[in-house]
Amino acid sequence: MVLDLFSERRYNILGLTGVIVIAFESLYCFFTLQFLNHINFRPELFHIIKLSAYVVTLVMGLWMVLEKSTKKKSNPGTIHRGIISAIIHPQQIPFWLLMGLIFHDIIFYEMNSLSLPLFVFYNAIGTLLILFCYAFYGNRLLDFLKLKINTVNKSVGIFYIVISLISLINI
Repeated sequence: MVLDLFSERRYNILGLTGVIVIAFESLYCFFTLQFLNHINFRPELFHIIKLSAYVVTLVMGLWMVLEKSTKKKSNPGTIHRGIISAIIHPQQIPFWLLMGLIFHDIIFYEMNSLSLPLFVFYNAIGTLLILFCYAFYGNRLLDFLKLKINTVNKSVGIFYIVISLISLINI
């Protein structure tokens, strides 16, 4: 969607889409990490959520790897689907559960301090930079590496599978 909007020079819609993506990315990040911090004091629930996040991530990874390739040509519904999927993004919750669990073991974030809001803010900046890089250099990068979107999705799926299996083994 980002590549389509940029190539069609629809910068207003691209900008609005960027704002929507960053806003909902930040909301998913903040509330998921806040939820993890809240249940951290209930070890049995935290363990169940941890196990569930790893299993859902494993299923998502398998789904991405086993998904049949799609056509490269975009269709008119890409923009509408892209905006809706930025708002209702089912991958964001397990992603932030998994990342939150990984971060939980590495860094400590508290609701009473600025650490979580700063983390969400820096994540939003990173998301914005990635969107810009993808808009400007996405086609060139894909052409340079001779990759297709399907290959990228399968690579991310494999990453999800590996991370979730390692995490499940270490529980």
